[in-house]
Amino acid sequence: MVDKEALLELIGEKDALESEIRELESLHSPGVVGPLVDAEGFPRADIDVHGVMTARHRLRCLKNDHKALMRRIEEGLVTLHAVSAEPGRRPALVPFCVVDEVSEGSPAEQAGLLLGDKVLRFGSLERHSFVESALASLVAENVGVPIAVVVLREGETKELTLLPHKWAGRGLLGCHISPLP
Repeated sequence: MVDKEALLELIGEKDALESEIRELESLHSPGVVGPLVDAEGFPRADIDVHGVMTARHRLRCLKNDHKALMRRIEEGLVTLHAVSAEPGRRPALVPFCVVDEVSEGSPAEQAGLLLGDKVLRFGSLERHSFVESALASLVAENVGVPIAVVVLREGETKELTLLPHKWAGRGLLGCHISPLP
């Protein structure tokens, strides 16, 4: 469980990362995007090529760290909001996607997903935390790891376990899920 103090610490880390990123991005000549070679293809003599390459590498690492940190902050905010929404009660699950295609022999079919199932929860994603890119990221990050999926089927709630993995068909799930309006 995430508490406010831990979330504030993460936000402090994010601010420090962003400050270092801004500092590295403000480098001039050649900075983050300028050429490191002259017109003839030789390393430029007027700059420290190794230093610039090291700074560029550090910048890429910082941006990756920033992305991961932002994901942790987002998850923490969602959890904190859900917990504080109504003490002692979990918010009602609301459908946010519908399964509009399930391929034969796919991981989705093996898990029991059916055409027309409305997704109430997909792993940690619910209506209030859903964005399409988050669903794709969740699947890609959990190859070979079971994901709990709660669906609404003919008025009944069903809990399924989906195991994303490579199979004979396209994708890791073998189904297509469309967002609901």
